[in-house]
Amino acid sequence: MDKVSWWPRPQAWAASGLNVGFWSTRCEEWFQKRLGNIREGVSRIRNTRVNDDNGPMTATRWKRSLKFNPGTNKMMKNVDAACSQFLADNATVFAEF
Repeated sequence: MDKVSWWPRPQAWAASGLNVGFWSTRCEEWFQKRLGNIREGVSRIRNTRVNDDNGPMTATRWKRSLKFNPGTNKMMKNVDAACSQFLADNATVFAEF
């Protein structure tokens, strides 16, 4: 049986279109909407009659649900690679101070 969670697990968040390296306005809007749906009980019928994205979800479902902008994940990987390369190239310069 797959694990389900009310909120995305770290791996799902890291691969999502909301992961831009900081908590953005878009992240907050998504969070508030989801929290409101949970509080209002919108999520109670999940997987019974309606296949909605408001209840607990598996990792696969979270991954599909958090796509938004598919280019975000590639951008974040490129930013991480550029930062890593910069630090590798310049680490000795900073260590001398």
